[in-house]
Amino acid sequence: MSESAQVIGIDPGVTTGICIVDLDARWLAGQGVADWQGLGAAIELVHHEQIGRHAKQWDFDKGKTFNVEEKYRPKPRAAEQVLRLKNAKLKKANRTTEPSPGSLRAILDGEGLYGGGELMYLTPDEIKQVMRIQETLEMWPEAAIVIEDFIVRKPNQSREFLSPVRMASMITFSELTVGSRGRTPFMQSSSLAMTTATDERLRMCGLYRAGLIHGNDAARHVSTFLRECRKDQDTRAAAFPHLFKAK
Repeated sequence: MSESAQVIGIDPGVTTGICIVDLDARWLAGQGVADWQGLGAAIELVHHEQIGRHAKQWDFDKGKTFNVEEKYRPKPRAAEQVLRLKNAKLKKANRTTEPSPGSLRAILDGEGLYGGGELMYLTPDEIKQVMRIQETLEMWPEAAIVIEDFIVRKPNQSREFLSPVRMASMITFSELTVGSRGRTPFMQSSSLAMTTATDERLRMCGLYRAGLIHGNDAARHVSTFLRECRKDQDTRAAAFPHLFKAK
């Protein structure tokens, strides 16, 4: 076996951390050293970033993080483009037509034609984040998806407090309904990832990035999940059916 395996780790919330790892699949099958240095030796590609409120990326040349402006814009769908052309032609012919409700971006910015209520349980920023994440998932169609599971451990009535729950639900729904593969994400407890993949261990396998708090948390989930896949055949086969299930 010489194929590679990919995992996308997501730490969802007001600021979402993302970590993508591509590694030699032979390590998952038991080849090589099982410790953290062995995991690091098997890793071939790593990408960290944060999106949302505190958007950041890693500068490989300078070896540090930098703030980035969120410039993601959903691409107009084909139906929207057709409608725009139709309306333009009708306007040119001095005809009237039912106005378009607007693009998703306009709706999220409060400029849609219909409605009038407010997004109470799903914020525009969360929806934009999920659209960005789904775009990333489509770029890695064979990657396993690992999302931090959120368990309430303290009383908090703010809407931001449950942002991780809403985000995880939206990401799962988006992947299952519009994703090209319809992968079911693996949910992993934050306490397991925090105690397993400490900062020191992340450094040992080359997954720690200074200044990327949420990106590092996503890396904790990736590394913890990869170690579980190496230990458990069923988890490994469920995560990477194209590599470890009989065809």
